[in-house]
Amino acid sequence: MRHFTVTVPEGGVVEGQTFLAPLPSEYEAGEGYKRIQAPTGRWKDGLFDCGMYGWFHASLCCALCCTQIAMGQVMARLRLSWLGSPTPAASAGSNTIHSNFRNTFNVVLCLVCAYTVFSVSLEFAAMPPPKWDYELDGAYYVPAVVPLLRMWGSLLFTIWSIWALLKTRRSLRSTYSIPVSRQCANAEENCPGCEDFVCAACCGCCVVGQMLRHTGEYETYGGRCCSSSGHVRGTPAVV
Repeated sequence: MRHFTVTVPEGGVVEGQTFLAPLPSEYEAGEGYKRIQAPTGRWKDGLFDCGMYGWFHASLCCALCCTQIAMGQVMARLRLSWLGSPTPAASAGSNTIHSNFRNTFNVVLCLVCAYTVFSVSLEFAAMPPPKWDYELDGAYYVPAVVPLLRMWGSLLFTIWSIWALLKTRRSLRSTYSIPVSRQCANAEENCPGCEDFVCAACCGCCVVGQMLRHTGEYETYGGRCCSSSGHVRGTPAVV
């Protein structure tokens, strides 16, 4: 076991509390200690700094076009469940994402694909038949169950998307000791978690993009849309 001295966050810590600190440079020299370095105590950039790596960067394209898929990549990086909750840490010393956390991404991918197929199927079910199948008066009635299924499917998927994103953002802030913004500090005292909820509900793609950039270190490692972590092959694990 190796030891080194760190500076505790502002305000101090209590016994048993966990916080992150950057590794000394000599610890990063060995391959076994190679990790992506993400800032602690603050966000790496702003919520709307979407184009800082270019308007066609993988993190931006995935966050805009496939928000839930990009959220699954963040979950895999942070070793979260498909609901955004923390899970037991991967085996110590591993510099790749454990298969359990790739499974988290696969679960999210399956949910998104299933909802897409479900929605498209209902759209086809609601389409009017050919004219020769109409009733004599020319009227066509969509079965009542179709709009009902569409409404409930959309509602459940939206609830999951917001809840999972809220929990993922909260887990990331907890991991990297990121406080709430000053604008929401007073509201957070009366309603804990309101900032995470508002961000997740009102601008999900921006939230996901910010989390991808915070945990990505794209200055050093490339991004990739079609991967469980949003990184190119060989990228080390997130701290």
